[in-house]
Amino acid sequence: EQKVGECLNRLHVPEQELREENLDFNEFRRESGLRRLPDYSHRKSAFRYVLGFFLFELLLNAAMLMEVNAFGLLGSIVLMSLIGLVNVGIMAWCMGGVLRQLSHVQVTRKRVYSVLAIAIPVAVVAFNLAVGHFRDSMQAVLGDPDADIFGVGGDTFERLGSGLVAFDSFQSALLALLGCLFFGVAAWKWLDRDDRFPDYGRRHRRLKEKTATYVKHYDGAQQALKRTLDDFQSRLKDIRQRLVIKQSQWREQCKQGERIVREFPTNLLQYQHDLNALLGEYYTANCSKRTEPAPAWFSDRIGVDSEIFEAPTFNPPEQTSLKGVGDKVDEAISVLQSMIKESMRRIHTLESVLAQSGGEVESRQ
Repeated sequence: EQKVGECLNRLHVPEQELREENLDFNEFRRESGLRRLPDYSHRKSAFRYVLGFFLFELLLNAAMLMEVNAFGLLGSIVLMSLIGLVNVGIMAWCMGGVLRQLSHVQVTRKRVYSVLAIAIPVAVVAFNLAVGHFRDSMQAVLGDPDADIFGVGGDTFERLGSGLVAFDSFQSALLALLGCLFFGVAAWKWLDRDDRFPDYGRRHRRLKEKTATYVKHYDGAQQALKRTLDDFQSRLKDIRQRLVIKQSQWREQCKQGERIVREFPTNLLQYQHDLNALLGEYYTANCSKRTEPAPAWFSDRIGVDSEIFEAPTFNPPEQTSLKGVGDKVDEAISVLQSMIKESMRRIHTLESVLAQSGGEVESRQ
């Protein structure tokens, strides 16, 4: 009973948290009209793709900037890491989140994010066009010792204002195109990082975490009760084994006592022999020193008192059967098993907790 109480106390907080989380999750599904399970199976692979896109854009575009950058490949890598971070890391991440918000049931929210879904790509296109014109500006001042390096930024915006796609070289146009392309595929992969409905995947993962915590504590409670049962069973079996050993010792003692009683007269015949030898020595020494004839009773045979040869009484009680003890042990083990089963009913299973707080979300073992 003490062990059951300890298990119930340890399960109280995880069970309460699981109930609240499951209730909140099902309420969220009902409000959002969701009848399907969340899908974020590409969560890990999508991040690997995004990282790969970032590195690919970094190396590919750095090679294009290397020939117009005064610092060579290293300078191009640093510059393109910032550009790739904007395209793949910031803008694409924002676009993925905005596209996810378009699935929301609230009309006002969808309208706001629809505007953002247009504004972000426009901003990305403008940014990458500026990057292409920036390359043209760097190429124009390359090799000119009198050129103002700090005027590259102003020249970039002048070129951008005079013609959005009026690039001086194919590499600059390709640089802008690749930036927009990598933004598009990265935004798609950022969208795959979670379920298409906003906040659905996060809530489901949190529910799974609470479920795993409860299952862990529930399994721990089962193991604790099983260990308690095994401990009591071991104690009872040890008691029975000790009684069997004591009974075996008692039998040996009974046999030894019977043997002593049976051999008692034979073993005491030595007393008469010792008495005869002692008196013989005495008579001989006495007669050798006497000046008068020995008394007549010297010739009499003196015997040991007959009651000395009588064996002590040995009447052990009837052997006690251990069958009753074995039955008691088996009965006690059966009672313990019944108590364990009854105690386990007091500990709520995962299915019962979920059913009491809004119903099962999915089939669970």
